[in-house]
Amino acid sequence: MDNHTKKCLQFDSITEKLAKRCSFSLSKKKANILRPLGNIYEINKALSETEDAVKLLNLKGRLPIGYLEDVSETVGYAKKQRILMPAEILAVKSVLTAAKEVIGFTGDMSLPNIGGYIELLDPLAGLYKVIDKAILSEDKIADNASGKLADIRKMIVREEGRRAGVIRELAVSSRLAGALREQSFTVKNSKYVLPVKKDYRAVVKGQIVAGSASGETLFIEPVQILEISSKIDELFVEEENEIRNILKAITADIGANSDVILNNQELLSKLDFFMAKGRLALDLNAEKPTITENGEGISLVNAWHPEIEYDIAVKNDVKLPKGRRSLVITGPNTGGKTVILKATGLLVLMALSGLFITADSASVIPVMRVFADIGDEQSIAQSLSTFSAHLKALKKITDDAKDGDLVIIDEIGAGTDPIEGASLGIAIIKYLQKKNIFSLVSTHYTEVKKFAITDESIVSAAMEFDERELLPTYELRYGSAGKSNAFAIAGRINLNKDIIDDAMALITSNEMEFTDAIDNLYKEEKEAREHREEALMIKLELKKKKEVLSRLENTVKAEKTKIIEEAKEEAREIIAEAREAAGETKKNLKRLKRSQEFNSREYADAVGKLRSASESIYSRGLEEPLSKSISQEHMAEAELKSGALVYVAKLSKNGRIVDIDSKGRCLVDVDGLKVRLPGESLFKPKKEETQRKKRRRDAELIINDAPSELNIIGLDSYDAMYELDKFLDSARLAGKSEVRIVHGKGRGILMNLVRTTLSKCNFVYKYRPGLLNEGGEGVTIVSFKK
Repeated sequence: MDNHTKKCLQFDSITEKLAKRCSFSLSKKKANILRPLGNIYEINKALSETEDAVKLLNLKGRLPIGYLEDVSETVGYAKKQRILMPAEILAVKSVLTAAKEVIGFTGDMSLPNIGGYIELLDPLAGLYKVIDKAILSEDKIADNASGKLADIRKMIVREEGRRAGVIRELAVSSRLAGALREQSFTVKNSKYVLPVKKDYRAVVKGQIVAGSASGETLFIEPVQILEISSKIDELFVEEENEIRNILKAITADIGANSDVILNNQELLSKLDFFMAKGRLALDLNAEKPTITENGEGISLVNAWHPEIEYDIAVKNDVKLPKGRRSLVITGPNTGGKTVILKATGLLVLMALSGLFITADSASVIPVMRVFADIGDEQSIAQSLSTFSAHLKALKKITDDAKDGDLVIIDEIGAGTDPIEGASLGIAIIKYLQKKNIFSLVSTHYTEVKKFAITDESIVSAAMEFDERELLPTYELRYGSAGKSNAFAIAGRINLNKDIIDDAMALITSNEMEFTDAIDNLYKEEKEAREHREEALMIKLELKKKKEVLSRLENTVKAEKTKIIEEAKEEAREIIAEAREAAGETKKNLKRLKRSQEFNSREYADAVGKLRSASESIYSRGLEEPLSKSISQEHMAEAELKSGALVYVAKLSKNGRIVDIDSKGRCLVDVDGLKVRLPGESLFKPKKEETQRKKRRRDAELIINDAPSELNIIGLDSYDAMYELDKFLDSARLAGKSEVRIVHGKGRGILMNLVRTTLSKCNFVYKYRPGLLNEGGEGVTIVSFKK
């Protein structure tokens, strides 16, 4: 990749983003010098390393590497036996600490592409333990760094305590009370001293250490502690020597393990670099592309420029099928042509550098080099015109590009006479095709448009323009040649009509006919597409209603059968109870007949009453379950009118009357489902809580095992929408709170159909794209209203 291409495609903006996500100076260097790799093995290896980093970030988070210093120079000093300072030793310890923590962090996690780097880490437990025990901070060595140091410091503490005791006694002694400025001691120049009045110098024997600013007070180290102070000074020298010996020993250990330490550092810098690539991928919502051998064609699916935020970016497909080497993009200025070219070139460079790209994972990129000439790169110092600078860049590109490379040219042939510029542009495209080089070019020249449209080896596309709003849509439309829309814009802003007419007259009839023909073809294709979509939606709606009616019919039949069976069962139970009671009564009557008080008429009456009661109970047993199932009050005939709220018993739901026909049958809307029912079958509306409980029971009867996920990948639009409607209805009736719809990414057709349908469902609370670990843009998560 040459500097001109790197500048045109703004590759440095990506390496800067990558470097900001590195924690280690060495990994930042790797990010800043990142360039496309040379072969498919290296590229796929780098992409797999990024993939492992994304996996690790999603499952566990960032590696505990921290902000490390480069210890290469420090280790070099150690090898040369230059004693290291505590701060330098602690920097080495940080490397060992990071190695130890990274090993513990990943544990047994399977990371096939970066796990090998982690396995090679050696935290040098012995050296780490020595440093950890000896060095407390950049300016403090631990007492137990060695036995000798501990003994020396104990003696220092003991002697300092003895000295303090002696001078304290002198300060409070009555003998020196008159000679001291105050009865206490202080420290001057690291010496314990007494504040002696100038005139009493002879009373206090010792060494003058300092004097007051006025000269009236002398600070004297008493002779009684001079020997102790001297002893303490000697101990401090011994302490320094022992510390030096400790540092020397640690330095020797570092020097002896220099290769391992530097290897740890390099491994950690690589791991940190991998994690930076993973973080960049997640931050950009980027995906792993597929890299193929040369000649397979280019396919970027739902691609956008990484400098544009994901939520507002317009996604486009950039495709050069196998056997097609050139893509010519036309359209109005500021319509997005340059952004498409820059995004394509930049994403290819990112992929070849081992980075995920801002496009679907279905994207395919062959191994190649990239050459670009985008924008005005004229050099004032070289006194080159825009066209001359353009030609100079084109010369370098045509000289250097080889079979399988990608060439990107913005406004090919621009900056000179349109006829000559168009001819030059066509010739360059032909030359690149002859050399089997991929090319993406933009143009506003009509002749280049004609050439692209009529040459079967070239893919032609245009940036769409909304002529009503006079704004670009930034969507790339294939199989068309775009217009500049200059006349449309001029007319919209009410430029004098005579000027517009004169301008249009200056354009040759052939050019106008060509542009109009292409534009008319596009309009006809667009209208046909809209009609097809409308017909599809109508067909789907009809099929959905048919399905709902069929399901309703089955539900009603099942409910009817259930009610009858329940009624029969209850009737059988009641009859059995009645027969048992009748049998007992007959026994009692027999006993009564044998008794002296027996009355035959009373006996006959009792038997008749018993028979009547049994028949009544039997009849009630058949009817009661039905009356229980519909305990609501019927709607009066006068209450049946359009807009009235009613209860539909067979659906266990409230609905609203939409219309009443001449036969008195009511068209009732129940949650969007319209059914025609006789007025006598409608009841007064139920309260919400009762209705909700009943609805829940009915939902359990209808669907007791509705799935939580629907996969429509591979279905055409019609079948996909049909399955989606069935799935949503089933999930809703089953009481699901959230479901998952897998539609894939592709060109976004299924995704758009799914989300358009969801936006129109009044029972859908919200929907969102899946997170990266849920499937990303290839999945939609749906939440239902409670």
